[in-house]
Amino acid sequence: MPEVLHKGYRVYVYLALGRLFSALDLNADQPDLQEHLDEAIRSPGAGVSKEDIMHLIRSNSTMTQKVLNALADEGLATVAVGPRGYDIRITPKGVAHFLRYRHLYNEIYQKELKLHFRYVGLPGWLTHAAARSPES
Repeated sequence: MPEVLHKGYRVYVYLALGRLFSALDLNADQPDLQEHLDEAIRSPGAGVSKEDIMHLIRSNSTMTQKVLNALADEGLATVAVGPRGYDIRITPKGVAHFLRYRHLYNEIYQKELKLHFRYVGLPGWLTHAAARSPES
Protein backbone atom coordinates (compact mmCIF):
# COMPACT_ATOMS: atom_id res chain seq x y z
CA MET A 1 0.00 0.00 0.00
CA PRO A 2 1.44 3.42 -0.93
CA GLU A 3 2.47 5.79 1.80
CA VAL A 4 -0.11 8.48 2.51
CA LEU A 5 1.55 11.81 3.15
CA HIS A 6 -0.58 14.54 4.66
CA LYS A 7 0.53 18.04 3.85
CA GLY A 8 0.20 20.67 6.54
CA TYR A 9 -1.11 24.07 5.59
CA ARG A 10 2.44 25.53 5.81
CA VAL A 11 3.31 23.71 2.58
CA TYR A 12 0.27 25.34 0.99
CA VAL A 13 1.33 28.75 2.33
CA TYR A 14 4.69 28.30 0.60
CA LEU A 15 3.01 27.24 -2.64
CA ALA A 16 0.66 30.23 -2.53
CA LEU A 17 3.56 32.59 -1.80
CA GLY A 18 5.48 31.20 -4.76
CA ARG A 19 2.43 31.62 -6.99
CA LEU A 20 2.03 35.21 -5.85
CA PHE A 21 5.70 35.90 -6.58
CA SER A 22 5.37 34.35 -10.04
CA ALA A 23 2.48 36.74 -10.76
CA LEU A 24 5.00 39.59 -10.58
CA ASP A 25 6.67 38.16 -13.70
CA LEU A 26 10.13 38.62 -12.22
CA ASN A 27 13.07 36.26 -11.97
CA ALA A 28 14.09 35.67 -8.36
CA ASP A 29 17.75 35.55 -9.41
CA GLN A 30 17.87 38.63 -11.62
CA PRO A 31 20.51 41.10 -10.44
CA ASP A 32 18.28 44.19 -10.65
CA LEU A 33 15.28 42.66 -8.87
CA GLN A 34 14.95 45.38 -6.23
CA GLU A 35 14.77 48.08 -8.91
CA HIS A 36 11.72 46.47 -10.54
CA LEU A 37 10.00 45.20 -7.43
CA ASP A 38 7.86 48.19 -6.39
CA GLU A 39 6.59 48.73 -9.92
CA ALA A 40 5.82 45.01 -10.34
CA ILE A 41 3.87 44.85 -7.06
CA ARG A 42 1.72 47.84 -8.09
CA SER A 43 1.07 46.59 -11.62
CA PRO A 44 -2.51 45.57 -12.46
CA GLY A 45 -1.61 41.97 -13.30
CA ALA A 46 0.28 41.32 -10.07
CA GLY A 47 -2.68 39.86 -8.18
CA VAL A 48 -4.22 36.42 -8.29
CA SER A 49 -7.69 35.21 -7.40
CA LYS A 50 -8.76 32.89 -4.62
CA GLU A 51 -9.65 30.35 -7.30
CA ASP A 52 -6.06 30.46 -8.60
CA ILE A 53 -4.77 29.62 -5.14
CA MET A 54 -7.43 26.94 -4.63
CA HIS A 55 -6.52 25.35 -7.95
CA LEU A 56 -2.79 25.46 -7.14
CA ILE A 57 -3.08 23.80 -3.73
CA ARG A 58 -5.87 21.49 -4.93
CA SER A 59 -7.82 21.85 -1.74
CA ASN A 60 -11.24 22.99 -0.55
CA SER A 61 -12.37 26.50 0.22
CA THR A 62 -11.78 26.08 3.96
CA MET A 63 -8.09 25.19 3.55
CA THR A 64 -7.66 27.92 0.94
CA GLN A 65 -9.12 30.46 3.35
CA LYS A 66 -6.79 29.22 6.11
CA VAL A 67 -3.81 29.72 3.76
CA LEU A 68 -4.98 33.22 2.79
CA ASN A 69 -5.51 34.15 6.44
CA ALA A 70 -2.01 32.92 7.31
CA LEU A 71 -0.47 34.96 4.47
CA ALA A 72 -2.37 38.08 5.52
CA ASP A 73 -1.73 37.62 9.26
CA GLU A 74 2.01 37.29 8.67
CA GLY A 75 2.02 40.34 6.38
CA LEU A 76 3.22 38.29 3.40
CA ALA A 77 0.23 39.14 1.22
CA THR A 78 -2.78 41.42 1.04
CA VAL A 79 -6.20 39.92 0.52
CA ALA A 80 -8.85 42.28 -0.82
CA VAL A 81 -12.41 41.32 -1.60
CA GLY A 82 -14.06 43.33 -4.33
CA PRO A 83 -17.17 43.07 -6.47
CA ARG A 84 -15.42 40.63 -8.80
CA GLY A 85 -13.94 38.42 -6.12
CA TYR A 86 -10.60 38.22 -4.36
CA ASP A 87 -7.48 40.16 -5.32
CA ILE A 88 -4.51 38.61 -3.55
CA ARG A 89 -1.12 40.30 -3.87
CA ILE A 90 2.30 39.63 -2.43
CA THR A 91 3.76 42.36 -0.23
CA PRO A 92 7.40 43.51 -0.15
CA LYS A 93 7.72 41.53 3.11
CA GLY A 94 6.32 38.48 1.30
CA VAL A 95 8.84 38.88 -1.53
CA ALA A 96 11.71 39.16 0.96
CA HIS A 97 10.46 36.08 2.82
CA PHE A 98 10.10 34.07 -0.39
CA LEU A 99 13.55 35.04 -1.68
CA ARG A 100 15.23 34.33 1.64
CA TYR A 101 13.62 30.97 2.43
CA ARG A 102 12.67 29.38 -0.91
CA HIS A 103 15.68 27.05 -1.03
CA LEU A 104 15.10 25.97 2.56
CA TYR A 105 11.40 25.30 1.90
CA ASN A 106 12.26 23.36 -1.25
CA GLU A 107 14.57 21.16 0.79
CA ILE A 108 12.21 20.71 3.74
CA TYR A 109 9.11 20.06 1.62
CA GLN A 110 10.85 18.17 -1.20
CA LYS A 111 8.82 14.98 -0.82
CA GLU A 112 5.50 16.79 -0.40
CA LEU A 113 6.14 19.00 -3.43
CA LYS A 114 7.03 16.06 -5.68
CA LEU A 115 3.89 14.21 -4.62
CA HIS A 116 1.70 17.30 -4.96
CA PHE A 117 2.83 17.98 -8.53
CA ARG A 118 3.41 14.38 -9.65
CA TYR A 119 0.77 14.48 -12.42
CA VAL A 120 1.18 18.03 -13.67
CA GLY A 121 4.88 18.77 -13.19
CA LEU A 122 6.47 21.42 -11.02
CA PRO A 123 5.56 25.04 -11.78
CA GLY A 124 8.28 27.17 -13.39
CA TRP A 125 9.04 29.22 -10.28
CA LEU A 126 9.54 26.04 -8.29
CA THR A 127 11.74 24.22 -10.80
CA HIS A 128 13.92 27.31 -11.15
CA ALA A 129 14.34 27.61 -7.38
CA ALA A 130 15.08 23.91 -7.03
CA ALA A 131 17.67 24.02 -9.82
CA ARG A 132 19.45 26.93 -8.14
CA SER A 133 19.38 25.40 -4.68
CA PRO A 134 22.83 25.37 -3.04
CA GLU A 135 22.35 21.71 -2.08
CA SER A 136 21.46 20.60 -5.64
